[in-house]
Amino acid sequence: MRKLALIILLMMGTHMAAYAQEETLLPKRSIWIKTNLLNLLAQRPTLTIEKPLSSHWSVGLSYVNGQFTRILLTDHYRYDGFTLDTKYYFNRLNYDSFSPYVSMYVGNLNRRLHSEAKVLDKPVGLFGVGARDFYGQSVRMGANIGGQYLFTNRVSLDGHVGLGYGKYYKQLDKTDPSTKNGGYIDANLWLSIGYCF
Repeated sequence: MRKLALIILLMMGTHMAAYAQEETLLPKRSIWIKTNLLNLLAQRPTLTIEKPLSSHWSVGLSYVNGQFTRILLTDHYRYDGFTLDTKYYFNRLNYDSFSPYVSMYVGNLNRRLHSEAKVLDKPVGLFGVGARDFYGQSVRMGANIGGQYLFTNRVSLDGHVGLGYGKYYKQLDKTDPSTKNGGYIDANLWLSIGYCF
């Protein structure tokens, strides 16, 4: 998994270097600072720093952090991690314009899930959920498709959906230490607002 992530990063770097000579219509030293508005549901902030490398390519580093209570039969779910992504914009980056893009990302994700045992069909008691106290650290990678609109006042609106795969390299379920989870589907949905410095 690590070799594959390294190969993908090297390929993305090679493609970015090939286009780095293109002159962007944005200021040469521009940087976007963004936050995912949908993460307000997760009660925690996200932060993305994105740097345009040319008129079609950019690279970004994101920190994600969130928590949910009483969701999908889980009493408490908390996560945090980083992603590094490379975007290819189909239209030239410029103010007052919309550009769809595709991107590839690699990163890590730390997850903690805690649930108490409960009966779902009181008073019958045929269906229930067992207790769980899980902590895992994983690496993940995937692809996104989205679009960004950069307003003339330097404010940007960016949305994307993504799908990938994550693999645990460290995990522990305190309620059943012999339980081992393999991988998981890594899905993400972003609606970010940002500012171009």
